[in-house]
Formats: sequence, structure tokens, C-alpha cells
Amino acid sequence: MGRDVPAGLLVVMNPHGGGGRAVRVLADVEPVLRRAGLELEVVETRAPGHARELVRDAELAEGRAVCALGGDGTVHEVVNGLMDREGERPDLAVLPGGSGNALMHDLAATDAREAARRILQGRRRPLDLVRLSHPGGVLHAFNIVGWGLVADVGRRAERLRRLGPGRYTVASVLELLRGAARPARIRLPDATLSGRFHLVFVGNTRHTGTGMRLTPDARIDDGLLDVLVVREGSRLALARLFAGIGSARHLSSPLVAVRRVPWFRIEAEDGGPLNVDGELAAGVPCEAEVVPSALTLLV
Repeated sequence: MGRDVPAGLLVVMNPHGGGGRAVRVLADVEPVLRRAGLELEVVETRAPGHARELVRDAELAEGRAVCALGGDGTVHEVVNGLMDREGERPDLAVLPGGSGNALMHDLAATDAREAARRILQGRRRPLDLVRLSHPGGVLHAFNIVGWGLVADVGRRAERLRRLGPGRYTVASVLELLRGAARPARIRLPDATLSGRFHLVFVGNTRHTGTGMRLTPDARIDDGLLDVLVVREGSRLALARLFAGIGSARHLSSPLVAVRRVPWFRIEAEDGGPLNVDGELAAGVPCEAEVVPSALTLLV
């Protein structure tokens, strides 16, 4: 896609993102962006769901982009606010200011000054999204949709927020020790997988959380979703599987199957929540499909 520096940015900032990191990032990059001639309007979120409302209802002049400043939760809300808008949607920019910055890991721009420099370059790239229909309604995900262990980890991590970014590691260890598996059916375009599963993980990005790569071959603009399922196994086999995530050795585990598909459906009698971009949502049954090139990303 071409290059065209935006005329200005609506910066939607979670002031609590990353334990205050977002505020520090703004202080660091705002002078750089203003010196380059960008008009900035900074709005702070006040509560969960506020970023989505701000972006949905914002009146934006032509050529202005929307910038999410925070972690994955802020990006998730901004993305859904953009998808709620009628007509043509403004470009999306991201400044990493949270404890998890999955999209910026994919783009190798976890440094805030590097992310700001890319905004000023005006390069663009299409961003696929996942359109998720579940008992709570419809959501759009930019990063992941997870059921089973990955949602259990997210739920436990919420209760361990006092531990900071390390809470995900602690929560993962505790859930691995519990070793729960649930019966489910995963419907795909060319197959139906049935049995007991530890997790179903759908990656639109390669990274999740603080840099884990469960779906290392995923791409944000290929028009497909990488669906990874982990069938029931022993705690030892599960521990070995997760120990290999950093080097992608987990993909060779006999418990793992990966499919690249445009849609999927999860059915499970005992339900369970979903992890959507790190946020907990009502669970299954759920259906999801890729929305190719749903947004344009300033990269």
C-alpha cells in the first residue's frame, strides 16, 4: 500500500495501561509527533468499554487516524469501536503502552519511538480481523480467540493482577498443574474434531500476551485463521508441550493439530468462557470467521 502521513491522530489512551507505562510512552513520543506536524487529540479512557465508545462516536476530519495507546485490551476496544462505525473507517495506529503488546510484537515495533517513527512514515498494511458470534453478541478480535486452558489462564491472571506482567506465567503454571480437559466439537470447513481438549486457540497474529508464539505461522493479512487444538494428555505431556512454545517445538506434539481456515465453530456442553484478545467473554457455542482486510494499519 502507498505512503501518506496522516494529518492528525486521535490518541485513545488507557492511563493505567502497563501499570502507568502508557502515560510514560505519551510523554516520550508526543513531542516527536507534534514536531513532525501531526495534530494530536489525546483522550483518556475512564472505564472498561469507554475506548470503544469514544472511537465509535468520534467526529474525525478527513485524513485523521485513530491511535490506540495501551495494551492489547485497549487495541481490542479501539478495533471494535472502528468496526462499529458507519461508512469508511479511519486508519488504525498503535503505540505500545501495556503489559502485552501482541500486534506490535508481530510488527517488531514494541519500542514506542520505533512505533511513532513508523506512523510518521505513512506506510500502510491491511489488517484481518476475526468476527466472533457468541452468547454475549458479536465481537471482533485482532489477536486471538481462545477456549479452555487459554481462557482459564486469562481468568486466573485477572485475579493475580498485583503480580504485574508475571501474572500470566504464574497463572499458566497453576492451570497446567490442574490439567483440565473438556469435551467439545470443533467444526472446520473440511473436518469435525471431537473428543476432550485442553484448549482451542485461534491466532490472527503470531504472538500473544508478552510475546508467546502459539501460532508462529499466523499472518495478519493472509485472509485465514490459524486454529490450534490440544487434545487431552497427561500433565507431563502438557508441560513439555508448553515448554516448547518459544522454539515452536509444541507444533510437533502428538496432542497438537493446526489448521488454517476461514471459519470455525466450537460446541461444548459444559460451556466455559472465551479469551478474546486477552479479555474474557461469554463462551460457547461460538462461531468465528475471518474478515479479510477489515482495517488499514499504519505500520
